[in-house]
Amino acid sequence: MTLRYLSTKLAGAGFALTVFFMYLLFVENFNLYNFVETISNWWIWGIIFVYGIISSSIIDWLSKKWSIINSNKIVAYILAGFLFFFIFGISIFAVIAGIVGAIVAVIFLSGVWLAKHSKKFTTVFIIMPLFFLVLIQFDFTVKKGWQETRNDEEYRATFKHFNGEHKIPFELDRGDVLTYTVNFYSNNGGGYGNSFQSEQRNLMGQTLLDDYTLQVEIEKAGTYNIVLTGDKLAGSFTVTWTIEKALNK
Repeated sequence: MTLRYLSTKLAGAGFALTVFFMYLLFVENFNLYNFVETISNWWIWGIIFVYGIISSSIIDWLSKKWSIINSNKIVAYILAGFLFFFIFGISIFAVIAGIVGAIVAVIFLSGVWLAKHSKKFTTVFIIMPLFFLVLIQFDFTVKKGWQETRNDEEYRATFKHFNGEHKIPFELDRGDVLTYTVNFYSNNGGGYGNSFQSEQRNLMGQTLLDDYTLQVEIEKAGTYNIVLTGDKLAGSFTVTWTIEKALNK
């Protein structure tokens, strides 16, 4: 595989990624926090760059052996993009994802063709994914009129506008049991949610005790966060908690 060949594949993948991400930005109504959260999904990157480049290279290899594939490359790309999602089983999700995958595959093919005919195009769309990787590093949370209070068992916040996330950190030991209740109060119909994450942003398994109360047992000592999210929300939230310390501490 020559450097020029690889560069056209990288540019094709970068072009497909860029077009797909621009579509997502439009769907998210240019909400940068939601957009960055979506493009932080490494599955998207892996499918387009790893699966996309490998399957494209296989199609090129097959097209040299069978003229029917060479003359129907666009069909081969559509099938490669569509059928991938049926690995996970036949479902409505697989059909919808497959259609999106087929469209992205055609965009990938278009990008490869354009890269073969333009070094500027190649350069731009090899660089563009790097721009998105930098963008992922920033937090686009917006808070306006934010007022908060916290003590050992409660956190309260009121705000005129909350779009993004807010973390309530805890230093917990192995065997500790955290039980917490979250209540949101929306004044404008904005969206909201909450999760429990490790310091590395890994979602932690929880037990739902009732509609508002969750419980989690800590398996490894470290910093953990109750993460509150708002989607153009005005109002307030209250979080209360108890921590049952490990007996063997």
